[in-house]
Amino acid sequence: TLLWLARLATQLPEPADIVERVGKYDREELDRFKNPQQFPLYWQLNYLLGRYKYRARSYDEAIELFKEVDKKSPYYVQAKLFEGITYVQRRESVPAVKAFQAIVAALPDAEGLVDKDRMRDLAHLSMARTYYSASVRLDEAGVPRIDPKKLSAAVNFWNRVVVACGYWLEALLAQSWAYFLG
Repeated sequence: TLLWLARLATQLPEPADIVERVGKYDREELDRFKNPQQFPLYWQLNYLLGRYKYRARSYDEAIELFKEVDKKSPYYVQAKLFEGITYVQRRESVPAVKAFQAIVAALPDAEGLVDKDRMRDLAHLSMARTYYSASVRLDEAGVPRIDPKKLSAAVNFWNRVVVACGYWLEALLAQSWAYFLG
């Protein structure tokens, strides 16, 4: 059944919710496909099950599943995006930024990825948001303290979002808040 669910995931739109159906299986059942002949299927199933675990807020399991998706997989970039988002949910900014950086590094070699520019902008936007969130901390008295290095890093990544993309205005607005705080 997993084989057919993986094929359906490539053919049906997101509302078909194949992720929910893959979620009925556990990692051990995916391991049946962990062999050189079926690695592409194995990586896809790890990505889909990782999405299910993320949705169920099982963040540790989700991260482990996303990490199983190899760079050779067409799902690698999406898996790294979700891995980064999962780390953000756990409030772990360093591994989140590393996952987002992995997206940018993988894009030149990403075969079969339709919208590389959009993914690059999402990675930059995600890194900027992560640095921005990490730049504001409360001290012992409950007074907000700003880390200028992290705030500057956030601005740097917002500046990398391409003007022609759909995220540029959002990046510009967020960047203006960073300048206001700085």
